[in-house]
Amino acid sequence: MRIIRLAFGIILVLTGFVYSDWMAGAFGGLLLGQAILNTGCGPSGCNLPPSREE
Repeated sequence: MRIIRLAFGIILVLTGFVYSDWMAGAFGGLLLGQAILNTGCGPSGCNLPPSREE
């Protein structure tokens, strides 16, 4: 998954520079940061724990 984030991050950052699209560049920067720092969703996935109703 880290390689996929890295690839999409590079593509989006380059797209942001070429087309002057700051949103694509910002999202690409986020993905690059996650790939470089190896962060993202936890080991249990992106799901929230079920809420307890008392």
